[in-house]
Amino acid sequence: MLQSEFREYIRAFTIGGIFMLLQTWLQDDLKHSPETMGTLTYELVVSGIFRK
Repeated sequence: MLQSEFREYIRAFTIGGIFMLLQTWLQDDLKHSPETMGTLTYELVVSGIFRK
C-alpha cells in the first residue's frame, strides 16, 4: 500500500507521530535519554511504516 498516491498521507502520519512522541517526552521531563528516544523513534518508523 506504499503506492505513490499515499506518500503524502504516510508522511503526514509519520511526522504527526514523531511530533507527539517528542511532545510527550518533553512533558515527561525528558525521562529517557535522547539516544533512547532516537532508537525508539527509528524502530517505530522503520518497523511500523516501512516494513514490507
